[in-house]
Amino acid sequence: MAINTLEVSQPAHHFCSNVECIESLSTPFPETPAKYDRGYNILGRALKDDNDALYTKRTQNANQFVAFYVSAAGSADANAFVSDGLIRSYGEVVWDVLGDGRPPSTYKNSLIRCIAALGHVYMAQAPLFLSWIFDRLNSNGGSETELKFWILAALREFLSPTSPQMDVARSELLVTGILSNLQIFLDNMESHGCLPKVLDILLIVAERYPGIFDDAFKDVVDLVVGWSIDASVPKATQSLIFDFFRRLWTQWANHLDFGMELLRHLITDFEELVGVRREPGQPEEGAIELDSPTSGGKVPGNVVTLFRVYQSILCSICYEGFPQGNANVESDVQMEEGAKRELHHLVPWTLRLMYVVSHRFDDKGWFALVPETIKFLSRALRDHFVEYQEEAVKAYQVELEWHLDEFEDK
Repeated sequence: MAINTLEVSQPAHHFCSNVECIESLSTPFPETPAKYDRGYNILGRALKDDNDALYTKRTQNANQFVAFYVSAAGSADANAFVSDGLIRSYGEVVWDVLGDGRPPSTYKNSLIRCIAALGHVYMAQAPLFLSWIFDRLNSNGGSETELKFWILAALREFLSPTSPQMDVARSELLVTGILSNLQIFLDNMESHGCLPKVLDILLIVAERYPGIFDDAFKDVVDLVVGWSIDASVPKATQSLIFDFFRRLWTQWANHLDFGMELLRHLITDFEELVGVRREPGQPEEGAIELDSPTSGGKVPGNVVTLFRVYQSILCSICYEGFPQGNANVESDVQMEEGAKRELHHLVPWTLRLMYVVSHRFDDKGWFALVPETIKFLSRALRDHFVEYQEEAVKAYQVELEWHLDEFEDK
């Protein structure tokens, strides 16, 4: 028999005890209490079963909950009410299980699908779902890395292309909230452990919701640049950051002035680290050769890292501004004259600095970066690169001399 109002459809100990929440949800709906009780019980068995040492039954129950819960979804108000009750009853238990190092990853993967299902059915109350997720994600500083890893995995599952298509208005509200809270998390992170997961989620938002991401583009890039030059970030994660910048091709096109300003800041910082000034049109400062014990050794790690950050953003902007340089970019966007002038100011500046660093240090790793950068710029700028050939040859020449010296020493 259909129940007429939400207030009499569920026992209070199962669901939301918030009086305002209950009073606000008075829309009649046809669901029966038994259906929701079943979902409540399935999730309970998925989380608590001391006789299931191998987590096999719990995994099966979690998978069953996802299939049942999505198919049983009813009206928006009813769904939000039931999801709220499930989260109030089992929310902390879910976090405890995900933060426990003992359960296998197969079981935890089934739980993150449960979280994603709750999010999709919780659409009418997006802020409540976000609060549950991010209150825990942003708690306890840099601790609970295991738990935070799985919470981020749940967010990725929720946003993944295979997830159900969301109502436009509600999806915009939810995704905007996710993006805003991710920026807070990224800014407050005390270690790089969760950074790969965060970058992955940001890319999904950029690809699936470009308009929403575009509004936050500058703030997101600023935060990621800050992490990219952090000495504690391992090379594998740095590579993910560089790839992140390159995959934002279309967004860079909308923010070329910001991109050029960022490149200018980075190359100026690079000059300060190297101790020279080679900006076109400005007096040169600092000798090519360093009269110090470090001269001839490896390029300092912070110098290489900063240049790689600069290089990745420069490449990203060139790919978007000169799409013929990349067959994968289907874009008619062309740089405005102001951005082009700034780019053509940066190119010789970059080549001169590469030449200085190549002269000062005897570093095979750095020598690999030089031709990589020159080849890219020549592809991107095509005929426009002719005017920079002399600078490029000088930078190349140092590497060639180094290889000749190595050959003669053998």
